[in-house]
Amino acid sequence: MRDKIVTLNGGLYYYIVDEVMKDRKIFAFAVQLDPNGQEFTNNCVIVEVKLKDKNVVFDNVNDEKLEEELGEIFANRQKKW
Repeated sequence: MRDKIVTLNGGLYYYIVDEVMKDRKIFAFAVQLDPNGQEFTNNCVIVEVKLKDKNVVFDNVNDEKLEEELGEIFANRQKKW
């Protein structure tokens, strides 16, 4: 899903920067785009990517410790680019 624009949180556009698998689950790091889907904003999220009824859905990561771990993983991966 990397390098894709998706709609999350009630119609907001997000650009999928990176994704990683942890504990047999897929997580994505996404940056919110402006309402026109053209420019990056300062808002970002980490979401779990799931397949439901043949559709890709995104769930919030509600575990604070897991979110911190994933944040570190994504930050370290960005440093390598």
